[in-house]
Amino acid sequence: MTTSTKFASGFNAVAGYNFHYGIRRIVEYPHIRGRKPFTKAFTAAVLGANVLTHSDEDDALPLLGPDYPYMARSTDHDEIIATMKKARATFGGPIWQKAIQDMQRLAEMVSFDAQAAELDRILRYLLS
Repeated sequence: MTTSTKFASGFNAVAGYNFHYGIRRIVEYPHIRGRKPFTKAFTAAVLGANVLTHSDEDDALPLLGPDYPYMARSTDHDEIIATMKKARATFGGPIWQKAIQDMQRLAEMVSFDAQAAELDRILRYLLS
């Protein structure tokens, strides 16, 4: 099995989940300026799912907003469990749907069309 086949298989497997876990230790990578991008959220967004994250994640607040309902205040175990319980208790209801809307906005932000439009805007600016 090739790497791309393995990736496609794994991606297809997560497509069936409606809630993704996006908690990780904050790590500084020497070869990346800053921290690793919040790719778990992008994946969840394009798959139409919500994501559990935390406010210490660099990209979480600007991308999802401070009122995203499944954002733990820290990576503390009890805080993560409380946020997971909140997701379970609100599944399918208005809070869940609000989060889905936040994720849809993120999916639109990282869509091919949005990225192409942003690149076009940058190039027009640079070439003017």
